[in-house]
Amino acid sequence: MKAGPVDLLPGVAEEMSLKEVCRTALENVEREYLRSLLTRTKGNISRATQLAGINRRTMYNKLAAYGLTRSDFIPSK
Repeated sequence: MKAGPVDLLPGVAEEMSLKEVCRTALENVEREYLRSLLTRTKGNISRATQLAGINRRTMYNKLAAYGLTRSDFIPSK
């Protein structure tokens, strides 16, 4: 069974336009993708940007937009 917009954004999607649903879904996917990349690279921004195919400035802008910091992904010693 396919998930519909209401399943992807419970409690909100039915009150949003298609454009808003798409933007919100994309932001959620992008945020999780960046978390996954930074977890895999242990916070290594250079490696994460290579894997994502974006430049460092774009990466830092996206991290700031999503409230993520590099230090959140560096394993403690």
